[in-house]
Amino acid sequence: MRNEKEKNSVMKKDMEPSSYLFNRFEYFSLPSITIILIVGILLLKTIFYDLIIFDAEKDAIRISTALRDSESLNFLKIKDDEENAMYIPKETMSEMDRQLRKYLSPYDILKIKVYNTENQIIYSTDTTITGEYDRDNIRLKEALKGRTTSKYGRKKQIWDIKKEKRFNVGVVETYVPILDSAGEVIGSFEIYKDITEDLKVAKQKLIQAGAVLALTVLGVFEILILVIRHAGRVINLQTANLTNSNRKLKYEISRRKSAEETLRANNEELTEHNRLQNEFIITVSHELRTPLAIFKNIISNLLAGIKGKLNGYQREVLETADEEIDRLARVVSDFLDIAKLETDKIDLHMEKISINSTVDHVVNLYKPLADAKNIEIVTLMPAEALYINADSTKMGQIMSNLIDNAVRFLPDCGGRITIRVKGLGNDVEVEVEDNGYGIGVEDISKVFDRFVQVTKQTGPGAHGTGLGLSICKELIELHGGRIWAENTLYGGAKFSFVLPKFIAESESVSTSC
Repeated sequence: MRNEKEKNSVMKKDMEPSSYLFNRFEYFSLPSITIILIVGILLLKTIFYDLIIFDAEKDAIRISTALRDSESLNFLKIKDDEENAMYIPKETMSEMDRQLRKYLSPYDILKIKVYNTENQIIYSTDTTITGEYDRDNIRLKEALKGRTTSKYGRKKQIWDIKKEKRFNVGVVETYVPILDSAGEVIGSFEIYKDITEDLKVAKQKLIQAGAVLALTVLGVFEILILVIRHAGRVINLQTANLTNSNRKLKYEISRRKSAEETLRANNEELTEHNRLQNEFIITVSHELRTPLAIFKNIISNLLAGIKGKLNGYQREVLETADEEIDRLARVVSDFLDIAKLETDKIDLHMEKISINSTVDHVVNLYKPLADAKNIEIVTLMPAEALYINADSTKMGQIMSNLIDNAVRFLPDCGGRITIRVKGLGNDVEVEVEDNGYGIGVEDISKVFDRFVQVTKQTGPGAHGTGLGLSICKELIELHGGRIWAENTLYGGAKFSFVLPKFIAESESVSTSC
């Protein structure tokens, strides 16, 4: 009885780590959902506001261009002194104001100002500020240097171009340079655009998008919890069974030495089971695609300067984050490709493509990385292009995986990659050869297996997921070809694959005859 209680106690303890893992996931799911929703809604708000401001800026540029081409600005004069600044004669000011108001009446413009190069307001629909200087206006200074700039703000009250007062208005102020016939900046427009209604519409869309996002995130997390709970029960049950078998074998080892091999087999099975559990959790990470895309978009906007100019340190940090997001996206992409290949859901868009062009394109993509590692890439191809019937995107992926594999495993300095393309009757053969360390004889047969990299143990690791060559093999076989690996006489590795040539229908008919 005592031994039975101890046995049950041991089994309970053995089950605790897995149960603890899944319970902790459920515990942290609510904060995770909250954080994702907050980040998503803030991002959507930023995108909506940026789009509204961008549209207002485009309208301002369009209106200012139309103004420059109209007769309304014929009243502008240039001083003859050294400052070469614009001005409007007093006797024509009222006539210009009348024409401008008439010209701009169809547009939804609140107010417009005209500055000369001395930062002086030489015209405004608000006549009380005409003649004033605005020397500390940073955006005006940028416009006088030839760059269009905008800013958003709210006005408690403002007089519009029709001399009507508006209250609590959302305004985008856009500064657009005025150029003379020689292309020189001679002044700037400041155009006030009312975006109050646009903001109301954006708010409604934000609420709708936030609701959709909330439902989507909640649904995803609910599915994950159900899957992980089920996996936890299965894993705990199998772990308990394996542990029980292991203990029985340990008990019998003193009497039968032959049971040692059986015990080792069970221990290896338990280890493999734990590895599968870890890979299962990694596979679930495909749910990161949406947040990865969100973060990628945020960083791209910041790098593009949408939120302002970045200093050197900020740009370096954001570029590093951008590279890491791309790396994670490639890992997720590998897992998704394998999943599609397993379920036969991958679509091939077959067309006539030049294998020469595909090789040149991928080599150009990897040349900066190869140059950074002092690796030479040489292509040997016939002058006349060779054509195959294939999916151009998948062929680019195949070449990228093979060249990336060679670049990553070659030592820095002195490496050489040779790519050969040649015709073999009705086939085209492509070889990617390097002068690295080669492949171990025992690894040649499993180099195309999933989660295998010949320089380390099975499974994902420092060099990648171990899926690239496996994906290459399955894609080539889907195209009706084959791929193999071998070592060269000089110690390097060579990967070769063969695909059928493209043959037009007329050629096929004549050949059959």
